[in-house]
Amino acid sequence: MFKKFLKDKKGSEFINFIVWVPFLLILIVVISQIAIMGYDQVVVQETSLVAAKSAAQNPDTIEVSAQQAADNFAGKFLPDWSDKSTINVSYPDTNPGSEVTVTIHYIFPKYAFYTNILKRPSTDYVKGQSMQIIEERP
Repeated sequence: MFKKFLKDKKGSEFINFIVWVPFLLILIVVISQIAIMGYDQVVVQETSLVAAKSAAQNPDTIEVSAQQAADNFAGKFLPDWSDKSTINVSYPDTNPGSEVTVTIHYIFPKYAFYTNILKRPSTDYVKGQSMQIIEERP
């Protein structure tokens, strides 16, 4: 009777399919999470550049200009930008030739699988940093 089951191939493809489906779903979720992280990193880096340029062009209102430029740019591309981002603007003074550095941290969206099973903290973030030189005004 045992030999009969060894030779019977009915349902073997179905069992093979059932075994591989969870692995494929996990792979899709992991690839999607990596794509989200990559997209967010690119947008945050570009946002820091836009904010630094705006701050360098407006030395009278450096921090306000950087914040406003970042909100206007990244608000279009990233969900909950104002709630999940922190912007740090540092500069020694507002004289022409001084460096303005804008650093942005953004907590990117995560799948529950990513945080629970892989034991990742829910506060993982991407970081963008850019530096510009304050321009001389005519």
